[in-house]
Amino acid sequence: MTSKCRQKKKEWIDELICKANRMSSENQRLCLLNIQLKEEVLYLKTQLLMYKE
Repeated sequence: MTSKCRQKKKEWIDELICKANRMSSENQRLCLLNIQLKEEVLYLKTQLLMYKE
């Protein structure tokens, strides 16, 4: 009984570690996307200002 409980706890911890790794990767991807989008906004604002002149 006790070993079954320990096994379940280990599986639960392994799942949490896996989920944390996936979330970390997703966070990195979203951070990069955020930077790219900010650069694109800056580029578009610059283009807009050039055409206003």
